[in-house]
Amino acid sequence: MKLTDRDLKLLLEIQNFGLLPTNSIHLRHFSGIALTTALRRLRVLEEARFIQRITGLSNGGHAWCMTSQGAERLNGEPTKTSFPQQILKHDLALTQLRMGLEEVGIAQAWIPEHVIRKRMAESGSFRSFRRANIPDGLMGVETLNGKTQAYAIELELTAKSQARYREIFRQYEKRNDLHAYWYVVQKPTIGNQITTARQQSSYRYGAQAPFLIWSVFEDVMSDPLNAKIYGQDEDLLLGEVLTTRAKSVLVPA
Repeated sequence: MKLTDRDLKLLLEIQNFGLLPTNSIHLRHFSGIALTTALRRLRVLEEARFIQRITGLSNGGHAWCMTSQGAERLNGEPTKTSFPQQILKHDLALTQLRMGLEEVGIAQAWIPEHVIRKRMAESGSFRSFRRANIPDGLMGVETLNGKTQAYAIELELTAKSQARYREIFRQYEKRNDLHAYWYVVQKPTIGNQITTARQQSSYRYGAQAPFLIWSVFEDVMSDPLNAKIYGQDEDLLLGEVLTTRAKSVLVPA
């Protein structure tokens, strides 16, 4: 089939995000056009096996991801093609989070988890890759004083064990290419558990190691600039730390 310019932009965005719900696709690529028209085009791309629909959304709607053959036909870049029900809520929330941070200009460059995973698999040993902590995303930002920095993003809807958090923190200790790792949590109790695990860790963190911060998901989604950042000596607002000026920032793999 012949792809239109809109098809290409849509497919590239699905590939980059990994998963996009129908309502986001309609808003971002079919603005001012009837939803039925958007759905009709999505079905054409589905029948051509570029994309596949994901069911089970809480609102009864659908989301869409690439097929492996669709990604190969498009450009061969890494893509995510499987979304089991146990991770669907998390990945939909991650898409919302990323869109919200990009819309206000805080996230100025983003490397998604499936791209990080592919790069690590290609560059590292299989054993170290299997044991590595892979964040949900790497976000490039610019601070208010003009510095460009990289943040690892961890969306945490359910808490892990304290031992697992301590292992993750030990891995982040070695990342001198990161400024911080930012947990966006479902509820404050998860953030408090993360803080406790970090405080109780016996590992000696170096002066150049990235630091831990956390925020509540609902706060970030409702008003990103005024969302509180916890985990440091004083609680700050996201807009007091990061600028929203649009500028491309390279982030590490």
